Parts: sequence; structure tokens; C-alpha cells
Amino acid sequence: MAGFGAAIKLLENGYKVALIEQAPAVGGLAGSFAIHNKHFPFGYHHILAEDKPLLGILKKLDILKDVRWKRGKVLFAIENKIYNLTNPVDFLRFPMPLWAKLRFVFLMGYCFLRSDWSGDLGNARDWIDKIAGVTVRQTIFDPLMDIKYGLPSEYLSANWIGSRLHCQEFSKPLGYILGT
Repeated sequence: MAGFGAAIKLLENGYKVALIEQAPAVGGLAGSFAIHNKHFPFGYHHILAEDKPLLGILKKLDILKDVRWKRGKVLFAIENKIYNLTNPVDFLRFPMPLWAKLRFVFLMGYCFLRSDWSGDLGNARDWIDKIAGVTVRQTIFDPLMDIKYGLPSEYLSANWIGSRLHCQEFSKPLGYILGT
């Protein structure tokens, strides 16, 4: 998607562009694969309904019609058990102390209510530790950040993570491009 965005900007500014795609279809890590007629995302990558710039690029490229919107689940596998953190019963069964679960809920509420994410909040590690605690960061956020960004939380922006939590992404459908 980043390549498409750059190509569009270059074209709009009068440059000739040759865009080369590695895969046989567009989508990159927001693509999916099918098993028994069910589609699964390549990784922890998806298109967000709030991502207006990306949706604009997809529309310009006439790809937006190929995006399929699906409700997501936040599944964690710990000690050979799967927990769906979007399910209240599974969240209560999730192997994390009750006080940490309450701090996680506090963090989510804080992010939902905060509307201005422009001031520098520092790195995600220190920010999550301050609001939700080390246990919440190590149990929930560090694995997600590793999968999503391939970086430890101290190298990620608290503003970016907080603004993503503000959008409540997993309470809304996530977009995937089929056939990639």
C-alpha cells in the first residue's frame, strides 16, 4: 500500500512511474489466503475504516471495491489455550491477575476518551507501563507489537499506539483484500 501511495503522489506531481508488484495481486500484508472457502489474513495487517488516506488511495486505484470487511477477534494463545479478548468471559479467564485486567480496561477507557494525540507522549513502553503496568504491557502489548511492527515497545510511539486504541479497531470491521 505504501508503494501505491508513493506512486500516486509522484503521478499527481507529473512524474512517470513504473510500479512493480512482487505478488500476482495487490494487497501486500493486508492480503489474505483461503482454506476451505474461508479467508485468513497473512498477518496482523488489515485496512482500517478510519484510515481515510489509505481508503482514498484504494478508491483512486479502483481497489476499494475488492476490500472485504470482517469483524475481527483478538485471540491470544497462551500455554496451548486460546483466549478471545473481545469476549468478556474469555477476558476474565485470561491468565493475567485481576488487578492487571482492571488496569488494561482503564487504559482502553483512557484511550477511548482522549481525543488529542498530538503532544509527545514518549515511547509506548514507558507510557503503557505508567498507565496500565508492566504486566499488561508484557502480556498483551509486547506480543502484539512484535507481530505488528517487529519492534520492541520502547521503539514505538505512545502517540501512535494510543491513537490506534482510541479508534477501538477491533470493535469495528477490518478490511482485507481478497484474492491476493
